[in-house]
Amino acid sequence: MSNNLASNNEFSFPYEDSSDITLESITRYLADLTGYSITSDIMGGVDLLHDLDSEQKKNERLSIQIVQTLASALDARDSYTRGHSSRVALYSLEIARRYGYSEKAQIEIYMMALLHDIGKIGIPDKVLRKKSQLTDKEYDLIKTHPVVGYEILNNITDMPRLGIGARWHHERYDGNGYPDGLIGTDIPEEARIISVADAYDAMSSSRCCNDNFTQEYIIKN
Repeated sequence: MSNNLASNNEFSFPYEDSSDITLESITRYLADLTGYSITSDIMGGVDLLHDLDSEQKKNERLSIQIVQTLASALDARDSYTRGHSSRVALYSLEIARRYGYSEKAQIEIYMMALLHDIGKIGIPDKVLRKKSQLTDKEYDLIKTHPVVGYEILNNITDMPRLGIGARWHHERYDGNGYPDGLIGTDIPEEARIISVADAYDAMSSSRCCNDNFTQEYIIKN
């Protein structure tokens, strides 16, 4: 599958007016890019909305389903990471729940985590699917995906915090992460949670570049 989104390391989204950018429009665009149906594989079984009134629940559920479909379409580009976004979202949700987040905040971090890798739509398939070690140039290109994702999601004004996970899930507590080199608690808490969930899934899932690690190894490291 070809990808013409990342020529010259620049991301071009096909909307001239930012008011045209919605979750629905991004979903349709990514479906066209990947050939993945926007009406299929909507996740079920995560009931986060039991305390909301009927109309609010309907709107929230629609937003969650759109985000879930968008994340599934992104994961479908690469067989090795299929389901990754959904698992990271569920892990993040559970961490947030155990940490005492409100129901509303749990929904928010769940959707942040689902779209934490959305910037990878700007990465060419030949780089994203490469089985051998990346070159320095290719790795630099991969490292652009947090900012690309943030810029996409930052245009969805109805959900102004949606891009937090996308931009800062590769920051590190010691300041050696990217893209902004944030240190410690300067990294938004939601991004820190998503980063832990992301790392856990990467270590516990088989990928092209490594086998999954044992639970004992993951806990110790």
